[in-house]
Amino acid sequence: MSGDLRLDGYLARTGHDGRIAPDLATLTALQAAHVDAIPFEGLDPLLRRPVKLDLASVQDTPPGSWAAW
Repeated sequence: MSGDLRLDGYLARTGHDGRIAPDLATLTALQAAHVDAIPFEGLDPLLRRPVKLDLASVQDTPPGSWAAW
């Protein structure tokens, strides 16, 4: 697995079809789309398992999980 962000997959997973620009409006829209489409499964910390948030781990999360895109 490469460490490259699969942006097209992420945008499709979140349902964001707006413009992509380095500005507050885009950040706001992306954050809202992410929260609506990708629930965070917070059970691992309760089970004392680490939550890996590096790009390769997040993109390799199994289908059906919060980061499946």
